[in-house]
Order: sequence, then structure tokens, then C-alpha cells
Amino acid sequence: MVIALIFELAAGFCAVVVATLTGLLLWSVAKLRDARSACVRSERARTEASAMLDTVPLAAFRWPVGGDSDGYSVQTVAYPKFLTELARGGATLLEAARGVLQRDGTPFSLTVGLCSGGAFTIEGRRAATGETVLWLLDTGAVALARQADDEAASLRELIDAVPVPIWRRGRDRAHWHWFLAESG
Repeated sequence: MVIALIFELAAGFCAVVVATLTGLLLWSVAKLRDARSACVRSERARTEASAMLDTVPLAAFRWPVGGDSDGYSVQTVAYPKFLTELARGGATLLEAARGVLQRDGTPFSLTVGLCSGGAFTIEGRRAATGETVLWLLDTGAVALARQADDEAASLRELIDAVPVPIWRRGRDRAHWHWFLAESG
């Protein structure tokens, strides 16, 4: 009788342990599935963000907090190679500004010329994570965009000044658009 009672208690204890372990296993599997799903979503978001950043007409370099002197390149050549492409004095000026940024967190904006004749406007900032980031904007592209805007404005001014209607054919060559000078 006592032995039967011990077997019943042991069987009951084993049933509780099995039920608990089964519950923990099911809970762990669900958490693992959630973690994998979150990882997939995160990777998809990272891929989408990376694809979007690939369209930005900027290049960048970044240095993690306490990171190495070469930094990491984002869409451009390695930083040491980039420095060799700068016109005389540009590398020294940029390195001095970057040193102050890394040491003190003082942001900067400067324009440096390239040996090839182009130029970059460089914005140096410290990210909230403490990383040092240099954003490079090709000032040649900016100048071309400004020139195109100026030419478009000048053409619009010319069209507005003509005292008769003007027609032009659309890109599809099927539709015509007309302009009439604004009366002033």
C-alpha cells in the first residue's frame, strides 16, 4: 500500500514535470519562431534601407567609437585612398577637422578639391552612437543641378515673355502642349 502510494506520487510528479517541460519546450519554440521572424523582418528592412541609401548621391566614411584609423567606407573608395585623391592641402585640412571631431565632437563642413579637378563638400558629424561620420557630396553634381534649374527658369521666363501661344510636342510625340504668355 505504501509502495503503491509512492508509485502514484512519483507518477504524478513525473506527469507534472513532463507537462511543465512540454510547456517550456512549446514556449521556447514559439519564442524562437518569433525571433526568426523578427530577424527576417530586420534583414528585409536593412536590405530596403541599404537599397535606398545606394540611390543617395553621397558617399560616406564612418569610424566606430575607439575604432581604427582607416574607418569604414560607405559607397566609395577606402579612406586612405580617398585622401590621396585630394588636391594639395586638402588631406591635411580634412584630417585636422576629423581629428577635432573625433576628439571633441565638434562638427565641421568644408569643401576640398580633387586632383582630377572636381570637389567635394564634406560634412563631419558625430552620430548619437558616438561614431564619427563624414558625408561627402559631389559639388560638381550640385553645380550641374543648379545650372539645370537656372536654365529651366530662364527658359520659362522666355516662354512667358512671348506674346503668342507656343505649342510643343510631348515626349510620346502624340500629345501637344501649349503655353500662353502670362499677362502682367
